[in-house]
Amino acid sequence: MNMKSTTFLKKIEKMAPSTQIIVVADKISLQKVRKIVDKVGKKPYTYLLKPFRMETALAVIRKQLRRQRWKERSGKITIEFVKPLKRHL
Repeated sequence: MNMKSTTFLKKIEKMAPSTQIIVVADKISLQKVRKIVDKVGKKPYTYLLKPFRMETALAVIRKQLRRQRWKERSGKITIEFVKPLKRHL
């Protein structure tokens, strides 16, 4: 199956909106990748440039996982506390 990059990114965002996406690219294709991401444009993406050290990749993944957990928790807080308060205001 051959799918355009923009279509692929949009599908990921639709299926899993809280997922943090890490784009891996080399310096030569980075500008092209950024144009593709700008077309989708809803989410901040993290870029990992090739070649990279494993420690760098692990640090980026950890950071993205923390961000994802924070977003999920803040969404739950909004649902549990803020929405009921709005009904009373």
